[in-house]
Amino acid sequence: MSEVFVHKVTLSTGKIVLVREPKIKDQDLATRAASSTVKNDNAFSMGMAMQRELLKLLIVQVDAVAPKAIQLEDLDSLFTYGEFMQMSKVVGKIAGLEDDLGNFKIELQKHGE
Repeated sequence: MSEVFVHKVTLSTGKIVLVREPKIKDQDLATRAASSTVKNDNAFSMGMAMQRELLKLLIVQVDAVAPKAIQLEDLDSLFTYGEFMQMSKVVGKIAGLEDDLGNFKIELQKHGE
């Protein structure tokens, strides 16, 4: 089991989520997955779908448990809507797009893989 650096996210609800650093190929995979679900040319819909797909790819653990694939497909099983919105900001922050996180924090730490 090798170690990798992950972002430890403590949400305002106290839930702790570990997410790995995104790679360029993750963005490509998220774009492909989003384009298969969005059936129109609406840029906002595509952006939201890409963000959801990228989040699914980056989650390592939620409250010390690695989520199953079925849970990642149904993010409602992992997060409340408020938690999901915070995690959306996290994805933006680690991708360099978001500055204001609100009332939760991100820490970088090692995690055995």
